[in-house]
Amino acid sequence: MPFGATGAWASDATGVAVLEIGLVVLASLLCGLAGVGLRRGWRALVGAPTAPSPLYYHLVGWGVLPLGDPAEARDVFLAVRAAMARAHSYSLFGAGVMLVLGALAYLVVGVVIGHLVPPSALLGGSGGGQTVLFVLALVGFVGGRLVGLKRLRGRPGQALSYGDLWPRRLRDYRSPLFLALSCLVVALQIAVTLLGAPHRTGTPVLDRGLPLDLCAVAMILTVVAGEALLGHVVHEPRVLLVADPLTAQRADDLLRALTLTLIQGSVLTILGGVGQAQWALLNTPGSALPGALSATAFLTSYPLLMLGPLTFALRGRLGGTVTGWAWTGRGMHDGAAATGA
Repeated sequence: MPFGATGAWASDATGVAVLEIGLVVLASLLCGLAGVGLRRGWRALVGAPTAPSPLYYHLVGWGVLPLGDPAEARDVFLAVRAAMARAHSYSLFGAGVMLVLGALAYLVVGVVIGHLVPPSALLGGSGGGQTVLFVLALVGFVGGRLVGLKRLRGRPGQALSYGDLWPRRLRDYRSPLFLALSCLVVALQIAVTLLGAPHRTGTPVLDRGLPLDLCAVAMILTVVAGEALLGHVVHEPRVLLVADPLTAQRADDLLRALTLTLIQGSVLTILGGVGQAQWALLNTPGSALPGALSATAFLTSYPLLMLGPLTFALRGRLGGTVTGWAWTGRGMHDGAAATGA
């Protein structure tokens, strides 16, 4: 048996660990394959060049396509689609790399402790292992997107730039309500950690108290890092996809807003995942922690697991003064005109 594991439990756990780590590696390979497909323009992933697509109508809604000239509109559409496919490919590559690193980390831990432990069995089966892999994949996805946009800015022809009439601000693209929600959730989770400190008895995991502390620290770092990345993306130079200044500005606003949506949705999803891991720790069999703390951890984390993916569905319209909300139906720059930005 691998790493000198002995006993029926160790044998079964090793088999489960190999299966779970194998699935992680398979997922990383699928991410890489999809990234290659986007880079090569596989129709199954990017669609036919002439057929109407959701992206086409999305660009119309953002005011990116010059509808008065069909030939120019098609050129703009193809340029934006190629840029988005390239950016998405880097996102998938990033997620795949981080999943491979996660699988390697589990193997290293198995070598150190003498036998493989399934990710699903970490922290007493509380879901901590899956949460770590999930967070790694999201971090890789976001990091890959940032690298992809950086590479787009480094293409030939990007030396030319157009000045903005006003400085870009984060509130142009995202409502402050998202930051307020994140801070509220983190504050409640910290309260759960502090109030639960006197009751950390009953199980070996909770006796140490470290996992709960790490959950709170991870949430704080997630919000701080997320806000830093959002500010970085807002103030990055424009990506010039076409020659027309107005069309280029709106195409850049679209790419920028979609990247901000990806980061914001990832922050909420990570907060929800870490909160659910904390809730699972609080409900470990034999724990003497009060039920109210468990309920608080659940009610401040599980909804975020729903809200994070819903944020992705907003497709860049996060209530900013420029972008507005997805359900308002107004044009992308109507808010800017109304506020005099």
